[in-house]
Amino acid sequence: MNAKVILIVAHPGEETLGCGRLLLREPENLLILHVADGITRDERTLRRSGAKSAGDFVRLRRDELTAAMGVFGLAEHQLLSGGIAEREVVQNLPRVIETILQLLRAERPAEVHTHPFEGGNPDADAVCLAVHRAVETLAELDEVRPTIYEFTGYHAHEGLFRSAGFLSAYPMTQITVLDEDERERKEKALRHFRSQYDLYVRFAIREERWRRAERYDFGSRPHEGDLYYELSRSGFTWDDFEKFVAKLRQKPPDSV
Repeated sequence: MNAKVILIVAHPGEETLGCGRLLLREPENLLILHVADGITRDERTLRRSGAKSAGDFVRLRRDELTAAMGVFGLAEHQLLSGGIAEREVVQNLPRVIETILQLLRAERPAEVHTHPFEGGNPDADAVCLAVHRAVETLAELDEVRPTIYEFTGYHAHEGLFRSAGFLSAYPMTQITVLDEDERERKEKALRHFRSQYDLYVRFAIREERWRRAERYDFGSRPHEGDLYYELSRSGFTWDDFEKFVAKLRQKPPDSV
């Protein structure tokens, strides 16, 4: 396809929350990679969604995604799957980095848009790391590489959930304000994600914040104090994340 822009996100729905402007205004130029695309081992998630099995949940999430992307006119061939289970992206970093690296080599996009590294969700933080590592590898090998952009997600601010901006003030943030028709279409798409809607209603619809990606030290906590995924009792801690990042330093991707 040779997409001009690739969106690389942890979970279905996050492309709509963070990059609605791109989905609305240039859908024909996009490819989307969902790294963790619906596989779950969490019984609570299954019960809340009404799915009868893990396989049923995967089909439910795919149907939600297909319907939502149909609002923007994206075809199924523009939706790529990473095949990683939710909450297991960091455990599979070498595989994820290699997947992203080969995708960037094949498509040679001008831009890739992904999550910031802010401690909101371990899958999102791991995807951010994987994107940066893949692009750094292209640079080291003197290959064509895209510019990385990031969109707002969520993080802890004074111990509470915050989704209205980036954790750090720099680099400078760009703000895109959707018009009324665009806002309605974005909201219509988000309503298709019924299994996740209780989370998605906590995000702004009309304004989207994005910027050229910050350079991160992935071996250091995103901020002082408890991270949001620690506060939300996800069962995952910074120590868990750091352990897998340390392993990655010892074992680079196969193609590097």
